[in-house]
Amino acid sequence: MTPLSQQTILVTGATDGLGRHLAEHLARTGARLLLHGCDAGRGAEALRAISAATGNERLEFVQADFASLAEVRAMAVKLASGLKRLDALVNNAGIGSGRRGAPRALSRDGIELRFAVNYLAPFVLTARCSIF
Repeated sequence: MTPLSQQTILVTGATDGLGRHLAEHLARTGARLLLHGCDAGRGAEALRAISAATGNERLEFVQADFASLAEVRAMAVKLASGLKRLDALVNNAGIGSGRRGAPRALSRDGIELRFAVNYLAPFVLTARCSIF
């Protein structure tokens, strides 16, 4: 088994919550981490904070809004063109159920938002990442 310090790992939803905590934990192992998020400002803050807390400078931010399957595909193409290999993909990004009685929200593709973000986007990303 390859030590974590020699692996490249993509964590989606890594700018907040469980994804951010996992990214920080993995950064402590010395792994090369690709941190995904939909907001560049929050991505930059996550990179800075995780690097400062762990000393790991092998961190990169990749941006894509999972409410757009075109952005998910574009992110996968960018990753495939810049990586020799991806050792692990942690599909953590997602959105909650929202408040009771809230109107139905649609993704930019016209798909029910939670289905698009929580199921379709990770499926598309996983399928695309399996090629490298």
